[in-house]
Order: sequence, then structure tokens, then C-alpha cells
Amino acid sequence: MKLLIERLQPEGDFALSCEQTSLETTLFCAFEQASDASVIIDALCGHEDNRHQGWASEFHCSIDKATVDAVSRKPLP
Repeated sequence: MKLLIERLQPEGDFALSCEQTSLETTLFCAFEQASDASVIIDALCGHEDNRHQGWASEFHCSIDKATVDAVSRKPLP
């Protein structure tokens, strides 16, 4: 996820953390700039889901293996 965010060239800082269960890994991303969050949400076809009281917004995105593989490839020279 860090590589994906860096490749989208955010204007501000961001932070990542994760929570792993036996079924999935949930990544949590926080962005200094709302515009950076919007770029990531659009790139991953996110949908809003305000499940945590007090959060201004919460978006969920699913990333399949093909996307993970594409993002993790080294850029072409």
C-alpha cells in the first residue's frame, strides 16, 4: 500500500497501519491532505462507510491479488 500511495505522489504526509486476522488484512491509511485521500479512494474505487463514531469519513477498498502484483512491480526504465 505504501508503494501505491507513493506512486500516486501525495502532496502531504500519510500514515499506515494494519490489522491482520485469519481471513484478511485490513490496512488503515490517514492523510494530511483531503485531496490525497480522494486520489487513493478514486484509484481503488472506494466506498464510504462511516462505522466508527467520531470519524469524519471512512472509506473501504478491496485490493485483489492482480492489483497487488501490478503495484509491487518495479517501474519500467
